[in-house]
Amino acid sequence: MLSSVLELLGRHRISWILAVLAVLVAMSVLMLHGYRDKSPTEDEWAHLTRGIAYFQGQDARLHYAHPPLANAVQGLATLGKDLPRLDETAHWARANVGQVALEFIRSDYERARGLLMQVRVVTMLFGLLLASYAFFWGLALFGPWTGLLAMCFVAFNPTIIAQARYVTTDMPAATMLTIAIGELSRFLAGSTGKVATWLVPIWLALAVVTKHTGTLLVPIFAALLCAYFALSKGRFSTARPPWRRLLLYLVVGGCMTWLTVNAAYKFDRTFLTVGSLLETPESSQWSSSGQLLEKTTPLTAFPQWLPVPLPHVYVYGLASMRQFNRRGFPSYFMGKPQRFGHVAYFPTMLAIKNPPAMLLGLLGGALWLIRKRRRPSAAVVCVGVITLILLALMMGSHINMGIRHALPLVGTLTLLAGRGVTAFLELLSTRWAPVIAGAFIMSSAFSAITASPFYLGYFNLFAGGRARGHEISIYGEDWGQDRVYLARYVEEHNLYPLYYNHMTRTRYEEVKYLGIESRGLGCRATPPAGSYAALHALSFKTTTKDCWKWRHGLTPIAHINHHIFIWKIPEAGPSDTLR
Repeated sequence: MLSSVLELLGRHRISWILAVLAVLVAMSVLMLHGYRDKSPTEDEWAHLTRGIAYFQGQDARLHYAHPPLANAVQGLATLGKDLPRLDETAHWARANVGQVALEFIRSDYERARGLLMQVRVVTMLFGLLLASYAFFWGLALFGPWTGLLAMCFVAFNPTIIAQARYVTTDMPAATMLTIAIGELSRFLAGSTGKVATWLVPIWLALAVVTKHTGTLLVPIFAALLCAYFALSKGRFSTARPPWRRLLLYLVVGGCMTWLTVNAAYKFDRTFLTVGSLLETPESSQWSSSGQLLEKTTPLTAFPQWLPVPLPHVYVYGLASMRQFNRRGFPSYFMGKPQRFGHVAYFPTMLAIKNPPAMLLGLLGGALWLIRKRRRPSAAVVCVGVITLILLALMMGSHINMGIRHALPLVGTLTLLAGRGVTAFLELLSTRWAPVIAGAFIMSSAFSAITASPFYLGYFNLFAGGRARGHEISIYGEDWGQDRVYLARYVEEHNLYPLYYNHMTRTRYEEVKYLGIESRGLGCRATPPAGSYAALHALSFKTTTKDCWKWRHGLTPIAHINHHIFIWKIPEAGPSDTLR
């Protein structure tokens, strides 16, 4: 593969290699800048716990909400360290990852926090892998300029950099799903050889065991392969093999995915009969009744003796995510709290959380299609169709927890944007093409530099920047990462007495660690006159209750990155004590 890449780079290969290395180094610097100043988020503790437990336990019982691959790779950074046995805790038997995580960090918070910072660097490697693949994909299909532009749209995207700095499955999922989709597009375009042909099911399998979203790709991939074959498009336009060869490819690819799922879950409780599967105890975190599979899946309609060739945790995980979506989740969009999602949420987030250069690249590709009156290539059609299908499915989701759940779409859109720019440049004078391509790259870099190190709160100029953007969305931006900056502000301005809503028990551990002297501030509480009050925007914007009435009519004296707001309670306040 390396020799073929060097051949595609031509006689200027040294210059291209240096350019790629420069972009990767720049991305690394941007990701590392200030990442230790970001407080642990709620989700990170659960993911870190799963990563540690994967190598300690005999099974993968904690991996129902997310498949194991991403957390297992992140957990490699914890091997060889003197850590408590998580599989010996009281909550392990009930597979309650939240309680296991809380017990772990309470045992030694400073050690757990330091370990989390190390594991964050592992997640950054997934970001570098995605940027590298974007270059390879563009180079292989459309030439080095497309590759470099697609790579820059990844490396300098504040949204991608933001997610690459936290211990979650979002960045790994974006990487694995994007590569799987990209490899399918290369296969359908006819640019893969006999060996590389099998990269499609391999990357598909890895996507499936990284996040449950990857499971959606299985029927989509099969349908696209059959459609291209039936219509004699792409690689099938010249020499179409017999149906039985395509069928064999689908069967073998499906078997590879099935085997990977079972291996990732350590072959734990796989091939249980339907009766045994339904009788297996379920995690108390998602199933209060212990009958989630009976109530939300069609398993009860099958014979009790029928074996199910998938791990119990995987089947239960798919059911729990379906139940999670059905219940909805408190969020905030377009100035209003919501629980059951909004059809415009993800399209809007993709439009306002990506840098202008990338969006203009997509527009340039559309203009090229209109002017040239040509059909897009087989590869572009493949990536575009899958992106639209996934977007349509996400638009029907009841879970609007930020753009991170649509991060795989950001990955595929960067590929399309890279091609869009080079296609648009074909309409212009060749003399100006390098200059304009350079302008796209510099604009992307400018977006990343100006957003640093507060990447999570990035909104592009189309949204009106941070101040206006936070009135559109807040859930994926206020993730609890700004507590370090709150502690500094409290110390510098001597805010005492301070009343603060720390939100959750795990986040309270960070408050204690940072030495923030504060008292709790519940929904119905009123701070005494002359005191200070701090609330997360996530708290008061997503609630549908009339909480914290005292703030009505008061103007905050400060805010921490538009996420934590601070008020000074007037001396003539309504109460002298906290009720």
